[in-house]
Amino acid sequence: MARSRPDMSVLRTAAPFAAYDDRALAPLAAHADRLDPRPGTPLARAGEHAREVVIVVDGDAVVMGRGGVERLGPGAWLGAREVLGGAAHGDTVVAGDGLRVVVLPAPAFRWAAQMLPGLRAQVAPDGDPQPVTASRAA
Repeated sequence: MARSRPDMSVLRTAAPFAAYDDRALAPLAAHADRLDPRPGTPLARAGEHAREVVIVVDGDAVVMGRGGVERLGPGAWLGAREVLGGAAHGDTVVAGDGLRVVVLPAPAFRWAAQMLPGLRAQVAPDGDPQPVTASRAA
């Protein structure tokens, strides 16, 4: 799996980060990794606590949950509410074909939720970071 540091424009592919400038995103980008996982690689496992937030840049991620199978494409993000709420993933998510993601460690994302005005409200609009595995870009 190839790893590299993303630039700020890659972070902005996820709706929660689109409104922030390079200066605001620079500390977050310093802790992020861009990965190209092979198809079938687990990104989240149902019942396991979230240790990172994953943003889909290209390709698709496959959510396998109680409601069936769903594909999430560019702009989708996984694990944000779980990280903020200290909760476990509700569904298992694996890499699909051609997937490229940005991975943010939980501490970096929690920092961003405190320091970037409005980010927490975008991730948990009701003010309560209840666990959900995946969100679509707005």
